[in-house]
Amino acid sequence: MRHEVRRPTVWSLLLLAAGAHPVSALADTGCANILPNTTGKEVRRAITARDLVTLRDIGGAQVSVMDISPFSISPDRKRLALIIRRADPDSNSYCQALIVMALRPGAKPEVIDSGGEVIRATIDDLRGMRFPTGIAEAIVPRWSPDGKWIAYRKCIDGITQLKIVAGDGSTTIPGPSESNDVEDLNWASSGQTLIYTTRPSLAAFHEESEAEGRAGYLYDKRFTPMASTKPFPPSGAALVYTSFDLATRQPRLAGDVEQQKFTTSSTAPKTAHAAATSQNGNLAWTAPDDPERDVSPVHLHVRLTHGRTVTCDNADCEGEVTGLWWEHNGRSLLYMRRAGWADSQLALYRWRPGNAAPQRLVITDKLLFGCQLVDKRLLCGREDATRPRSLVFINPDNGGETLLFDPNPEYASLEQPQVERLTWTNDLGLKSWGNLVLPPGHQPGQRHPLIVTQYRARGFQRGGVGEEYPIPAFAARGFAVLNIERPPDYAASVVKGNWKDWQEARRYNIQNWADRRSTLSSLLAGIEAAKHRNVIIDDKIAITGLSDAATTAVFALINQNIFAAASIGTCCEDPHLSLLLTGPVWYQQHREAGYPALGTDDKKFWGPVSLSHHAANMHTPLLMQLSDDEYLWSLEAWTALKEAGQPVELRIFPNERHYKWQPAHRLAIFERNLDWFDYWLFGRTNDDPAKRAQWHAWKELSTNPRKLGGNP
Repeated sequence: MRHEVRRPTVWSLLLLAAGAHPVSALADTGCANILPNTTGKEVRRAITARDLVTLRDIGGAQVSVMDISPFSISPDRKRLALIIRRADPDSNSYCQALIVMALRPGAKPEVIDSGGEVIRATIDDLRGMRFPTGIAEAIVPRWSPDGKWIAYRKCIDGITQLKIVAGDGSTTIPGPSESNDVEDLNWASSGQTLIYTTRPSLAAFHEESEAEGRAGYLYDKRFTPMASTKPFPPSGAALVYTSFDLATRQPRLAGDVEQQKFTTSSTAPKTAHAAATSQNGNLAWTAPDDPERDVSPVHLHVRLTHGRTVTCDNADCEGEVTGLWWEHNGRSLLYMRRAGWADSQLALYRWRPGNAAPQRLVITDKLLFGCQLVDKRLLCGREDATRPRSLVFINPDNGGETLLFDPNPEYASLEQPQVERLTWTNDLGLKSWGNLVLPPGHQPGQRHPLIVTQYRARGFQRGGVGEEYPIPAFAARGFAVLNIERPPDYAASVVKGNWKDWQEARRYNIQNWADRRSTLSSLLAGIEAAKHRNVIIDDKIAITGLSDAATTAVFALINQNIFAAASIGTCCEDPHLSLLLTGPVWYQQHREAGYPALGTDDKKFWGPVSLSHHAANMHTPLLMQLSDDEYLWSLEAWTALKEAGQPVELRIFPNERHYKWQPAHRLAIFERNLDWFDYWLFGRTNDDPAKRAQWHAWKELSTNPRKLGGNP
């Protein structure tokens, strides 16, 4: 029986929310290369870090957080609109453009608007506070009902505004000038009115906060000191619905009926995870059997137009359904769900409500997302292990693919690594899997140093969670890479129904660090699976990670002695700073979950996870590349390691979040990780004059290890 866990883990929330800097983002410096140039002949060569940073992207920054389709289809079902962006590390900026193209293979995309700043997602409730993030949102253009206009959100001078462009790019309508970020928008059925949402109370909060600061802030639940010296806004700031008339070009408060239509997309139950309505009124949705529990079996339901409700009790209707689509006849339903070993694959099914079993049509290792039904085919975003995102048509009956748009056709000409899917179980019997990535041209009998990346392995193998570890570029340098999918949560998979909410689940996970031990067991089993392929140099294994994966990496360094080098993007669990710097609310949640009180120095509790407790024995060269709103968290470990004479380097990136978003920083992180593992696993340096200080500093980590501080 599959269950769905809907609780947020601490680290997964931080991946979505860490930072207290203004919401503004770097603007673009021009979009001349935003569309691919397919006329030139590409030269076959190795993949570099720059190739990965400058890929053209569609949708959100990580597929794991993409819960909406990044493209929209015109009302006549003939055209598509989407936002495309590309990073420029040299100017430390992004180019963005709104493109429109016909829904036929071979059609040419056309830029109809460009510019603006990257809009980064905000999580509304993290420990009762509202946090900005470093994750690029999937900005979805919306066609007017008559197909004449496209409206979308565009960030200008740090404020997200409403932009309205003709579908052919010929003209624009000036939108309302907002002083508050536009969060969402939708067209009224007339096609002459747009409704959008803002949160004006946030501006009032910041004004009140500035006034409070003049007399000194009261330190309370609004603070997360590691991220800001100012209080964060509370969660749940009220949404204000505004109606904008295209004819008068005047905004006004939306009426109750307009608000209701804006917020109600279907008649599915409020507990529904996914829903779809057919043209004849049939409704399909997925929902947990017990919505009051954070872990509950999830099933597929259908309510037919005559009122009959049908539940699919077949095992192929359980679990995480990623999409629902009624076929044109309204009698059959297509749906996609996680399937296969440890849900590592995607499967597409057709089900006629009332039939006992759905029919599986397609199962694939590829990652398909944001799918929409166009005539009889699904139009999906697609990734696989060696190819970044593109848009393809999927034939439901045979899984056949037809390419519609490849934002990065040049990438196919580069030397691609070899990728093999590996599966294993850990010591608790929990299933997991990963992708073993080998250098291009790898031959039987060759062995390579291994770099372990984490903790999501679906889709394009770009850089692990947070995109800090350039997997294809590692392979091009001669490394093998094992990108591991995290095993199921201990509380959800082992304890199962004995807890109700995520805070209670944390207590089970933290007791004797049960979830960490389970994850480490899976990581070690994955490494053993890679060793069985006879492609790994056993004494040259490195580990990496950001967020939950960084905690796994540190836990592995403390509890195992097999790693020759390590690099982490967040740090650390230590008894003082990790409790203090997260603020009063998180401190209390830690205490409720079983963490000891600050000052008790419970060595039995902290021993398995604290680098500072093990500094004297921690001989693995460790690189920390951290954001400026998290690096304070690392200082307890860094200082202890330096005092013990251990090889550790700390780099701090300004104006960054938990997920680092600035192009110059992303390239620097990629390249330094390449150099770090070159140095410690291969013993290689290069003659780049700009890196002389770097090589000298790393040599000093061995010859003069007790010196505190950074590069000379």
